[in-house]
Amino acid sequence: MSESFSADTPSFLSAQQRPTAAVRRIDDYWDTDDILSSDTKILCRFEMPVYRLGFLAAGSSDEHIAVGVKMELPQWMARVLCSRRRQIVSVELPKAYKDAYRDVIRADASVINLHKLGPYYYGSGIKMLEFNFSENEAIAKALLTVS
Repeated sequence: MSESFSADTPSFLSAQQRPTAAVRRIDDYWDTDDILSSDTKILCRFEMPVYRLGFLAAGSSDEHIAVGVKMELPQWMARVLCSRRRQIVSVELPKAYKDAYRDVIRADASVINLHKLGPYYYGSGIKMLEFNFSENEAIAKALLTVS
């Protein structure tokens, strides 16, 4: 029996480690921490115009969202808008998962206040791995190091 994997499954996981999309979503469906960690805001840049939703852009009087507009969106929404099928937005890696913070974690993980980086640092970090960042493997190793 062959397993089918979703396009959002992290590419660095081996075939045995990859959960099917249905199993992953059922396990986390009622988990309050998972719901709250998927609501973490991340900076996104619109790659195509979005019509009649200009009211979502704070401080904008335009009727439409133009190409190049940057806006913070919840992770769950950014994931839908930045899928392989739709490239409506591009996602910027949050600063808590960038190389500078990973260097600090590697130096001495015991002195870092993870709550200041985000109350759901681990959950949000795992969800960041669902995007196709070039640093996904390094982020995953850093998440394991901090624990």
